[in-house]
Amino acid sequence: MKVTTLLLTTLLSTSAFAAECYLGEVRSFALYQSGIELAGFVRADGQLLKIRENEALFSLLGDRYGGDARTTFAVPHLNSPNEKLVHYICTEGIYPSRR
Repeated sequence: MKVTTLLLTTLLSTSAFAAECYLGEVRSFALYQSGIELAGFVRADGQLLKIRENEALFSLLGDRYGGDARTTFAVPHLNSPNEKLVHYICTEGIYPSRR
């Protein structure tokens, strides 16, 4: 189990993984350890992000999920503490086109 977790963590923490997503895209993972952080993603747990550090994502989400819309905004809260399905939002991906 530890080797599988290590391999999964290594794969998901590479910037190449994030480069293949659209900015704001939600990806769900069935993770045994819910504390795994993914490069180029943030957990969809309602957390506040700084607009200055995430301007492109703010341009898509705005303040509809919270924040003061001057310095912070929030991502949606999609995760349940009792589920093993964990949702992440892409923060470093391809900006979606309007087509």
